[in-house]
Amino acid sequence: MKNDGLIPNPTPVDHSRQDHLQHLHPLNKTSLLWLFAGVCLLTAVNIPLIFVQDRSGLIYVYFSMDFDRNIPAWFSSMLLALAGLVAFECSLVAGRFGQWSKSVFLLLSLLLVFMSCDEIARFHETLPEILSDYLGLDNVSRFEAHPWILLGGPFVIILLITMFLLLNNTLKRFPKSRSLMLWGFIILVTGGIVLESIMEFLPRGILWQIEMLLEETLEMVGTLLISASLILWRDQALAEDQPNKPPD
Repeated sequence: MKNDGLIPNPTPVDHSRQDHLQHLHPLNKTSLLWLFAGVCLLTAVNIPLIFVQDRSGLIYVYFSMDFDRNIPAWFSSMLLALAGLVAFECSLVAGRFGQWSKSVFLLLSLLLVFMSCDEIARFHETLPEILSDYLGLDNVSRFEAHPWILLGGPFVIILLITMFLLLNNTLKRFPKSRSLMLWGFIILVTGGIVLESIMEFLPRGILWQIEMLLEETLEMVGTLLISASLILWRDQALAEDQPNKPPD
C-alpha cells in the first residue's frame, strides 16, 4: 500500500536492545504475566463463592468481587494505577516525538490514576445520584444495582472513544500497540458499562453473580491490555536508535 506521507514509516527496532530495556523497568512483560496470573487466581477463588449463601463469612467479605472495598477491589485499583504509571513513562519517552504525543500520554496517565482512585472511592456511584437529584431525573432511581449507568455510562464511553482518537496518531508508530490499546478499551467498556447495564435487568441470583464475576474480570483484563499496549510502545520507542519525528 502506498504511503501518502500522513503516517510515518515505522523505524526499524533493535529487538536485542528492546529486550535489554525491558529488564530495566519494574513493569515489563514478565511482571504483566504475573499480574494476569493474579487476575486468574481471584477469578478462580470467586467461582465457588457464587454458590455461597452466607455473605458474612471472612472469605466472602475479603475476596468476593461483589464488594467494593476488599482484595479484588484493591487489586483492580492497583492495576489501573500501574497502567497510569506506564502511561506517564510513555509521556516522558514521547517527548522526543513531539509535544502532542507527550501530552496525550500524560492525559491518559491522569485518567488512569483517577480511575484507580475511583475504584475504591466510588465517585462514579455517588456523583450521578447527586446530579439526578439536582436535575430532577427520576429514571436514575430505577437502576437499583448501578444507578450511575444511566448518566455516567454514555459519558464514560464518549470519554474513552475521545481518548483513543487522541492517542491514535501516536500509537500508529507501533501498530501492535494500537491494536492492544483498542482491545483494552473495548473490553473495559464491555465489562464496566455493557455488562453492568445488563445486570440491572437480572434478578439477584446465580446468573447475576456469574455476570458480576465476568464483568469485574473483564475490567481487569482490559486494564492489563492497556498496560501491555503502553509497555510495548514504551519499549519499542526506547529501542529506536534514531526516531523520525511524526507530524503533530
